[in-house]
Amino acid sequence: MNKEKKVFLGEIGIPEQRYEGLTKEVITANWNTYIAVCLSLSVPYIIQWELYCNEPKNEEFRNQYVGKKVKKFQVVKTGKQEDDEIDSLSGATITSKAMTNGMNAALDFYDLLKGR
Repeated sequence: MNKEKKVFLGEIGIPEQRYEGLTKEVITANWNTYIAVCLSLSVPYIIQWELYCNEPKNEEFRNQYVGKKVKKFQVVKTGKQEDDEIDSLSGATITSKAMTNGMNAALDFYDLLKGR
């Protein structure tokens, strides 16, 4: 293994809306596998935020974050016009802001690792 620093950053939970019959045992077994792989690769930092699914089922909402090159995201209720704007889910402003805060924290951590 090379001497590069590694970090695992992401959600390793299983989205319950995509798989029927998920049990605590299945989720725990998958979690243990992911952690074992990270440890075998000598990953010193594992940032994880979802063991059980808590994400909105709205694919359109989630896809707003994909492929954007921004410093920070912000939630708007009036219709996004810029790449850094995320349309709030109707009736779920707290969820929209929580997901956006999580994405912004990940961006900040990435910048910290890159020394920016």
